[in-house]
Amino acid sequence: MVWTESLPALAIITGAIAASGFGLDQLHKFFNNGKPRRWGVDTWDKNMMDRDKRITGSTNEQTSDLDYNTKTQ
Repeated sequence: MVWTESLPALAIITGAIAASGFGLDQLHKFFNNGKPRRWGVDTWDKNMMDRDKRITGSTNEQTSDLDYNTKTQ
């Protein structure tokens, strides 16, 4: 067996691993409103995400729009 015969299998395996990694990254961004996955979330981050959820309705977004008249009507 010549070593070049293993190159197509290596390319297929490498492509499959790369495609699954890229797919998972895009899936995380889809569920996080286009933002990457959060790493190392501690108590402070959880409290800030709860605060953002109460203010904006989403744990991944912040807003500077404080016009309460349009939101309450």
